[in-house]
Amino acid sequence: MTRNRTRHFALVASFAGLAATAPLSVLAQEGGDDAVIDLRFGGLANIEPHGKDAAAYEAVMMLGERLAEIPEETDGPEEARALIELAWSWLSGSTGLQLTQTNQAPGLALALAATPHGMSGDEFTGIVTEIMRETGGPIDEDDQGTYLSTPIGRARIETVNDGSTMSITLGTEDHASTDPLMYDLPAGSTSLMSGQFHLQRFGQFIVQIISEEEPELGEFIEQYRWVIDEAPLVDFAYGNDADYQYITSRAHDGKDWLVKLGMDPDVTITGDQFADVPQDATTLYIFPFSLDFILNIVDQLAEAEGEDPFGELEDALGFDVRGDVLENLGPRFTYYQSLSTGGGGLTSAVMICELEDAERLASTHAELRNQLNDVLSEEARGYVRVRSWEAAGHEVFSLTTPGIPLPFEPSWSIAGDSLVLAASPVGIVAALEQINTDGASIADSPVFKAAMAGITPEDGVSTVTFSNTEWFAGQGYSTANFMASALANAVRSPSDPTRDAGMLMPGYHEFTSGIKPMGAVEYWEGDDYVAMMRMEGSVLVEVAEFSTQMGGIRGLAAIAALQAGAALPALQSARESAQQVKAASQVRSLVMAAVTYSIDHDGNGPDSYDVLIENGYIGWEMLSSPAGPAYDDLGDIVLRLDLDDGQLSEYNADFVIAIDRAAYVNGGMDVSVGFADGHVETLSYWEVDEILDLDENTGAREAFQLD
Repeated sequence: MTRNRTRHFALVASFAGLAATAPLSVLAQEGGDDAVIDLRFGGLANIEPHGKDAAAYEAVMMLGERLAEIPEETDGPEEARALIELAWSWLSGSTGLQLTQTNQAPGLALALAATPHGMSGDEFTGIVTEIMRETGGPIDEDDQGTYLSTPIGRARIETVNDGSTMSITLGTEDHASTDPLMYDLPAGSTSLMSGQFHLQRFGQFIVQIISEEEPELGEFIEQYRWVIDEAPLVDFAYGNDADYQYITSRAHDGKDWLVKLGMDPDVTITGDQFADVPQDATTLYIFPFSLDFILNIVDQLAEAEGEDPFGELEDALGFDVRGDVLENLGPRFTYYQSLSTGGGGLTSAVMICELEDAERLASTHAELRNQLNDVLSEEARGYVRVRSWEAAGHEVFSLTTPGIPLPFEPSWSIAGDSLVLAASPVGIVAALEQINTDGASIADSPVFKAAMAGITPEDGVSTVTFSNTEWFAGQGYSTANFMASALANAVRSPSDPTRDAGMLMPGYHEFTSGIKPMGAVEYWEGDDYVAMMRMEGSVLVEVAEFSTQMGGIRGLAAIAALQAGAALPALQSARESAQQVKAASQVRSLVMAAVTYSIDHDGNGPDSYDVLIENGYIGWEMLSSPAGPAYDDLGDIVLRLDLDDGQLSEYNADFVIAIDRAAYVNGGMDVSVGFADGHVETLSYWEVDEILDLDENTGAREAFQLD
């Protein structure tokens, strides 16, 4: 595979990853006739923080000052400080990204726009281009403007909107917008992030690339072409107001497509599902569930391969796995945590799967349990066993480890028309008692009612999600408090004691007062599929809730890890940025020294570092990498000293003559590579390998001692 094709495929993979993270909802037509993706980010400086977050938000905005100090502390070049300041200005300001279809390779045009915070677009663009010139970046200028060379083409850099916004365009003359999109957000709220995804166009682009790279997949692609050709448009938005945060998404005219993917519009949430959930539930998630679509795909793949996987399983196990179990599950699934089933956290988890034929599954389960116990008796010598017992009028089963004190005893039962699973015996008993009773349920909970009020349509919903944020946040207050301390320490300066964010966390009673529960619903609105989530407006509260839901992490070790997790990634990223800028500068100095030496010596390259140092072309410090020393002591920043006469004077832009060898062999940092035309690129490990494999770089690995 050639260098360009490999980079091209990597770009496609990145786009695929971006699409995979999009919510299941679809683009409004506002994106334009050729729009594939249109994203808008409001920027840190445009956030209106919740009252409880005000001090923490001010501390976050102080991080830029702290990050800008790091290059000096790590002996990095001045350019690194400027890069960090630029990055922070970009992150704090609003940004827009737009991809559109084109008829030219690679099939997508890109437009990126940034309205930086704290400086004009003209100033921002000027600093970016100046730094790239000084560090040998892939930038060039002509009478038409300023351009950035990329693996997929030449991108134009300019300012628009009366000089307030920097614009980068590749393959298009249209500029991206940084204006926020509201998409179903309530009136009066602020849009912080929003986007549109044209799934059909994006899918067609991916199929085109796959067909070129893997033509043998053509038949498979055509068989499932409907997944792409009928895919809808998706929009989403995230925003907030004084009380809540909101996430919305909408799949426009997506009903037929979603039905083909296995969704059934007739499956809705009824009072029966709520009745099975206790009133003290802390978390609830009810959604449609069916394996039919997946089973159909398995059938088609098995037919194409001439195989019968379910038949083979039936021969081995003695029962019909597909009919008895997989097709028997559904059409709804309920997950909850509650105080009565185990204290409200993860160990209180209960899952209820409705069944099409409970008697059929019960018969199969009895046979499977006997087989499993026979195997465990022989293989585990009795230390693992499925035991049967009675509770709440139902036969219950638990996976046990007799004689071994493991804190693990999941339990399950077939009760009525449902399969019920719990994390513990206590949980299964409480869950079965709730199913048996006609008493209070989550539908009677004032907290649940508050979460659903105002977001539940009259025609019913397909999916319901609920979290008692007040309960979880109260449990997680101490963790959030320590994380706030980590942030406060992160923004303090070792050299400037006057910069202090102060106390970022409200007191416990102030923190837990007035917390709103989280509620989310998904439902059909005509042929659109709509999702709405409404949650507590304080980010600190949500952090506390999340920490509890992930297990209620406690202990000094966990606290230290959380502090490091909050502070060190940003500091480490800034440090690595400074190191890479410094490495690129050193590699460029070595390249220019070699080229200049060649000009001074009739086209001959240097045959040792000594001649360059003794004649004043470089100093010894140029050969020490910020990523070094190299673990094998065979050189940090190195130059090809085996060049034939005239190779340097050809100024070949693909001919590698210098490399940050320490970064390559040690790993953990991108690698600065210098070329014979004088430019330097900072590349990933695999990109360096790709370049070194080019014909013009034959012998480079040996010269750099990389093999």
